[in-house]
Amino acid sequence: MACTASSMTIESYPENAAFSAASSATPSEEPFLRDRRRRHSFHTSRKLSYDYDGDAVELFLTELERRMDWIEQYRKSHMVNIDAGLRRAYTTLEAVRDSCSFASGELMGSGKKRAKILVETLEDRYNEALARKETLEQKAQAGIRLMETFLTELESRAHAVRDRGISGAIDDGWKAVDSGLVHAREVVDEGMERARRAKGALRENIDRAIVLAQEHRLITYTDLPHPWRVNPHIVQGYRFTTSKVDCLMSMFTFSNELVNIWSHLIGLFVVLSIAFYFYPLNPNFHPSTKTDVLIAAVFFFAACKCLVCSTLWHTMNSIASQPLMERFACVDYTGISLLVAASIVTTEYTAFYCEPVSRWTYILLT
Repeated sequence: MACTASSMTIESYPENAAFSAASSATPSEEPFLRDRRRRHSFHTSRKLSYDYDGDAVELFLTELERRMDWIEQYRKSHMVNIDAGLRRAYTTLEAVRDSCSFASGELMGSGKKRAKILVETLEDRYNEALARKETLEQKAQAGIRLMETFLTELESRAHAVRDRGISGAIDDGWKAVDSGLVHAREVVDEGMERARRAKGALRENIDRAIVLAQEHRLITYTDLPHPWRVNPHIVQGYRFTTSKVDCLMSMFTFSNELVNIWSHLIGLFVVLSIAFYFYPLNPNFHPSTKTDVLIAAVFFFAACKCLVCSTLWHTMNSIASQPLMERFACVDYTGISLLVAASIVTTEYTAFYCEPVSRWTYILLT
């Protein structure tokens, strides 16, 4: 493929006296002259004389290695969109670098032989650019200028791609944030809509259960709204009413809670009779210490509270108000929890009766 003038132009440069002097400079002057070369190779083109010097090739190859390393950072992910001309130029620069680097170990820095390798590599790809040059020196000078043009164009393209990548990453980040916000808003809206539909459906089920309970007094498990469905094994005999008075009066009518209500209520009277009648009459009551009586009183109180709370729950769980129904359920669990704790304290007090330290340690930890 011919080298097009749009992307790769071979420029002519006037002779530079300073660079010409470099070819005849003494070894002590070489560091000073080398330090005078441009500081940033990304912007200023190299100006060479036609008086060839082997050090010029050495310097260019050293700089080529550095600049190619920088371009290499963007090649895999960013240089995929370069045109065919620049792609060809990039492969040429790689070939020159690799060939001269491979030869450096054998040639020991001989600029003449490395210049020959540079010229031969370029002639294989851009013979038309070097065809009019006769000597090796002239071809090396033209080749260096040609590769300088390639490097400048590739570096400019890499800078542009990097700048676009930074702004593109920011844009992509904002797009991702916007997309996430839109998705979150949709999820929230969908959840709120679903909650509204569920609330409406629950209200309809409650109204339907109230109507059925008014017609038949007792309804089945499937007629209950979902929050009231506690035990699927009890399929019928459920009460359901909006009135608290009706709930209390249902204690005296038949339902699937009748036995639960009265078993706890009768148990309450039994515990009270033990606490206030049978326990004081027991022969062991009089030799008991005040602490013994206090521990027994704690247990009797917890037992009575548990039975009262359970009686309330079984009586009022037919109320057609979900907040009230859940509140009475919490009352029942509170009574049960208190009785469990009191039972543990009573057991510890009795089991470690002869070990006061251990007894009070366990009770306090409870």
